Amino acid sequence: MKKFVSLCAFVAALSFVSCGGNTANTAADSARIADSLDSVRIADSIAQASMTVDTMAAADSVVADSAKTK
Repeated sequence: MKKFVSLCAFVAALSFVSCGGNTANTAADSARIADSLDSVRIADSIAQASMTVDTMAAADSVVADSAKTK
């Protein structure tokens, strides 16, 4: 029985040691993830602006082509 209690105490101590060091990395990981998300949002807004400009240019050329044919 004494060996069983010692084994349980060892397993509990091992689990505390293995999970205890993750708190410092969590803040750094959160900052890294937030930076990545900001980069994606910026790239997405640039892509949307580019598509808007391309769409407007295409619409202008369609209007110009239809004006030529009339």
